Amino acid sequence: MFPFVSLLFAPLALACTPNFSGRAVSVVDPTVNLEWQPSIVATNQFVKNGVPNAVGDWRFEFTGDADGSYWIKLDGVPANDLFLAQGFRSNFVVLTNGGSSPLSPQPAKWGVTCDWCAGGDATSFSGTYASDCQIDKLATNSCAARKQGETDSPVSFLGCDLPPQNSTWDFVFP
Repeated sequence: MFPFVSLLFAPLALACTPNFSGRAVSVVDPTVNLEWQPSIVATNQFVKNGVPNAVGDWRFEFTGDADGSYWIKLDGVPANDLFLAQGFRSNFVVLTNGGSSPLSPQPAKWGVTCDWCAGGDATSFSGTYASDCQIDKLATNSCAARKQGETDSPVSFLGCDLPPQNSTWDFVFP
């Protein structure tokens, strides 16, 4: 007779970090199916949940640092110099070119951790590439989030411990 052995398996919370392969991607709020877009393409503009056009407005570029961080840039800007940053005297996300003034917000380094990432090469991928992703400003415990009940509001920096429906995003390639 064989002794009965019971093994309990707890589900593992696996996380992934997407590799966008230099492609422009849409950042989509999955609860309302709206994506990030700047108010206008210029410095010091709010970024808000906009329309579901999935054209790939953002470029997540590795900084090359050991922490695996990204610069988040607005795609389609010829000078490639509009970065995402935390706004001066506010917790709203704004665009900046990292001007030399001490009052200019400087480009932030961002971490991205997702619950699911597609496998394979991102260079020819189409559709949802990563989902349930948290986008955090490194070393601050502040994450990109939308305020509860506000679907068309500026993206804000709020605590990373918010409910997932307010602080997770999907990445979609056109």
